[in-house]
Amino acid sequence: MNTKNIAAISLMVMAAGFVITLFLPDKGIFFVLKGGFEAGLVGGIADWFAVTALFRHPFGLKIPHTSL
Repeated sequence: MNTKNIAAISLMVMAAGFVITLFLPDKGIFFVLKGGFEAGLVGGIADWFAVTALFRHPFGLKIPHTSL
């Protein structure tokens, strides 16, 4: 399994965990779990965007000085 697949699976796990915890009560461990899944999802998307922006134009946006 290559790193692209592992990253995609990890992002899907974070998204699924976040969606599941939305329907649980906001008490105790569920509140902490929801925060952890949310942070993992936001961090994963931000990392993807940052790495993509280094080597090509993400979403077709012409951000200057991104080509290495």
